[in-house]
Amino acid sequence: MKAWEETKIQFDPSEMQDDTAHPVRINLAALVGDGVLGGRALQSCVDAYNRTFGGNLTLKRGTTVLMPLVQATSLFKKVIDKIIHLVKELLVEKPMQYIYLVGGFAESKMLHKRVVAEFESRGLRVIVPMRPQLMVVKGAVLFGLQKGSAIQSRVARFTYGLGIGKQYDPLNHEHVRRGFEWHKHDGKKVQYVKTSGFSVLVNKGTQVRVLEKHSSHGYRIMHDDQTEVMFSLYSTTNSAAKFVDEIGMKQIGSVILPLVKGQIANVELSFGNTEILATATNANTGAVRDAQINYNFDNL
Repeated sequence: MKAWEETKIQFDPSEMQDDTAHPVRINLAALVGDGVLGGRALQSCVDAYNRTFGGNLTLKRGTTVLMPLVQATSLFKKVIDKIIHLVKELLVEKPMQYIYLVGGFAESKMLHKRVVAEFESRGLRVIVPMRPQLMVVKGAVLFGLQKGSAIQSRVARFTYGLGIGKQYDPLNHEHVRRGFEWHKHDGKKVQYVKTSGFSVLVNKGTQVRVLEKHSSHGYRIMHDDQTEVMFSLYSTTNSAAKFVDEIGMKQIGSVILPLVKGQIANVELSFGNTEILATATNANTGAVRDAQINYNFDNL
């Protein structure tokens, strides 16, 4: 990993003349010497990689992997393109004056040059601190020492809510399009829409205070023999969404709560300093379950 980190940081195709004369070198002598390969020859690993992924890696002196410049450039370009795209999206949401590069990849010559080329012409200043790989850790420690005083409120980037059962209405074309299924409820057969409806907890653009609770109450089981209920949590770019299968809808987590006939469930959503918190509560027994949130910047 140390050899790869050095390669990643120093790689810059603009400083190289051509693919043949300047392949990217990754020195794996330590890997071979430590016996990490389990007795396999490094050459067999290189050959297997080339067969599987259509690569053109070669091996020099049994310890140094040579990667063609075109292949290395393509490898890094995919990651850098995603970073540039994300920054452009952020600039649309909120104008900025500085771009602060942190993390291990912040030392990459290729990344730094690309960010400068893309954004300094727009009047932004690009800053790379000393030892940027430590900045995230230091920032996390300083943030924790502030005991939650740093962030008082934030603006919701998406509309957040949960999937719920909807009784089927044969006169509603959205219901008809999705179809129905039967459930036994209170001893009677009841039709429900096959796709869960979307119940909003927080609307996009709402200013939410830290740990302010956004609740929805009165949920019951859909069929009589249920012993638990699962609430799926969603985020969406469409504030007018009615069903969880609509465009822009992404599941961000779920929570399972013990619940039987005659009992009521409540769901609460709140935003912590660095995370989204969601719980489901059985109003009759007091049982509380925390949701498992799938953290992904694009969805949260």
